[in-house]
Amino acid sequence: MASLLIVSLIGFAVVYLLLWTIIIVTQDENEPPLAKTSFPFLSPLVGMIRGGPKFYVDQRDKHNHAIYTLRLPFQKIYVINSTNLIPALQKQWRLISFASLFAGAGKVVGMSDSACDVMHEHLTDETKNFNYTWVARASAHLTPGSKGLDEMNRVAIGVVSDEVEALVGESLKDGKENVIGLQEWVFKSMLLASTDAVYGGMNPMRDAAVARAWNTVEQNYLTLVLSPLPKFLTRIFIHKVIQAREAVVSAFVDFIKKGGTKTASSLLQAKHAHHGEKLRDEDIARTDLGFAYAILGNTGPAAWWFVYHIFRDENLVRDIREELVSAPGLLTRIDDGGKEGECVMQVELAKLRNHCPILLSTLQETLRYRTVSNSVRRVLEQDVLLDGQYLLKKGSLVMLPHAVQHSSTKAFGEDAREFDHLRFVRGRGQQGEKQKGGLDRRAFYAFGGGHETCPGRHFVTMELMALAALMVLRLDIEPVRAAGEEKGEWIEPSCENSPMASGLPYPDEDIFVRARERDWSAEEKGQKRKIVDWKVCYSGSETALDIGAERDDTGME
Repeated sequence: MASLLIVSLIGFAVVYLLLWTIIIVTQDENEPPLAKTSFPFLSPLVGMIRGGPKFYVDQRDKHNHAIYTLRLPFQKIYVINSTNLIPALQKQWRLISFASLFAGAGKVVGMSDSACDVMHEHLTDETKNFNYTWVARASAHLTPGSKGLDEMNRVAIGVVSDEVEALVGESLKDGKENVIGLQEWVFKSMLLASTDAVYGGMNPMRDAAVARAWNTVEQNYLTLVLSPLPKFLTRIFIHKVIQAREAVVSAFVDFIKKGGTKTASSLLQAKHAHHGEKLRDEDIARTDLGFAYAILGNTGPAAWWFVYHIFRDENLVRDIREELVSAPGLLTRIDDGGKEGECVMQVELAKLRNHCPILLSTLQETLRYRTVSNSVRRVLEQDVLLDGQYLLKKGSLVMLPHAVQHSSTKAFGEDAREFDHLRFVRGRGQQGEKQKGGLDRRAFYAFGGGHETCPGRHFVTMELMALAALMVLRLDIEPVRAAGEEKGEWIEPSCENSPMASGLPYPDEDIFVRARERDWSAEEKGQKRKIVDWKVCYSGSETALDIGAERDDTGME
């Protein structure tokens, strides 16, 4: 028995030394320094899985490298900590690119081999690569001032308004005040608003069965991404996820065959026209699955945390409400209510863009404080010398953890690990005090940056601001204990079971709240008028929202 133990220990030591030898021999002295690890290759992998975003923050705090190397089985990852390296990374967008990872998503959604081959062509040529040419076309429909963006926002705001008004109408349900699961309601509202805006009147997600299947796919997206199994085995071991994926794809195929694209947004029409040049309808439908993930993957949790941070703080609710009331042109009495002492109020949500800095700052701070995603790119075709000093090897991954940037005290001040809803109000900070030196906005990476900035950022920002504004104007919300009537407290939920692929954490449990219609009166010439109806409109987007660095150092949008 003792001899067996000795042999086992010797074998372990030999393997341990062999693995370290492999790392040392295959690590160039000019590459970023190696992260300290207890067991080569495996320890970083375990740390990434168990620690999530906290793993990268801990690595930064312990070692404070500007950039370092993680060695995983068959893969090198260079992790960037220093905000100062971001411009250098963005300048190398052709050679250090997301394009190959985007192309790899074809397998995740089940595209044909020929379609996957199309997506892998010309990875460093922005004039020919499938992804780059599509993003260029998409941007034309998502630019502030474009008809495409305005119409999408108009549709989304209409859905959000309908959902809020339905909640108002149920505020006294069966003689009792309405109690709802806040997460369930917010996620449902965002799913309908976002997908109606993109897919139009024949939106497949309006089908409850399709929405349920989509929820299964969304919750297990990383399972599809990481599954190394061949097709016949995936159908055995993750058949429920595959079944849900195929149900959503089938709905998108049906959508295309029935001409749903004709009544969809100009963005989706442009997408199908672009993809139709090289892909069959079924493959286009499968790209719609990935497109839906881009639209919805972070929108629901972002909206939930945004609403949570607002309503848990009575002072913040008051500040935003006062800002909305005082914003020029946002609230206008447009009609008498039919009786003396009544009126109808118009809400022009386009005014949110330039007249509600506290609301916008609260959204940005929510994204900064809660985002847990990573920007990941691959070094293509040749080795790259980053910033003239760090050698990045061909085929390796480059990772920019958002939690590391967003918790940087150099970028966001000594209180970077606290929630400050005024942080992004230019020139203001905690409790309205002036900031010293301002923020390093290069570190705000909720929408990516440089050449790979999210083209839909202006759409989703307006959508989220509209939801919060209408809730603040129309509702009083307070937590209750479970689904009962007794008043509760705003207790932050755990997120231990959140999908790993999500850019913002999903709460493990819902928070039940009591939603009441807010009683409003409008004062005119010294006379108070009860607001009996609200008309929500959106006139358009002439200017870009101030949501972070819009350009990288190359001048590229």
